[in-house]
Amino acid sequence: MISTCSFTAPFPSFNFEDLGLILKTTPLVHGDRDVSMKFELQLRTLGTTNVNGIPIINNREYSGYITVKDGESSVITGLIDMNDTRAINGYPFLGQIPGLGYGASVHNKNVNEDELLVVITPHVIRMPEQNSFAVELPPSH
Repeated sequence: MISTCSFTAPFPSFNFEDLGLILKTTPLVHGDRDVSMKFELQLRTLGTTNVNGIPIINNREYSGYITVKDGESSVITGLIDMNDTRAINGYPFLGQIPGLGYGASVHNKNVNEDELLVVITPHVIRMPEQNSFAVELPPSH
């Protein structure tokens, strides 16, 4: 009996992902030089863990709306991230004996702190020319 089925290995595939800070804003300038802005903020980072050799991408998003005066600074978002990792390596059960635990094992502690603060200051470069609708009348006698 001849088998007509042949096994073909799947083609390796990969995807390119944009990492970093992506900020999109849509400004609207009012007549009194106030600036309204709509924000879309994405923070994409490469995670520390992976699944089956594929890295995990951390994704954080923020969207909002803010109105500020021309030249006035404003904080639109802030992010504080803290990771605390502890590991104990050593001989089984010897590390759990009081007094002998620290001599029979190695204790590792890793603390990571990340802070991100996004501050924006709009500046109006030029305003559209405003024409007056008032008409000057000649003085009456």
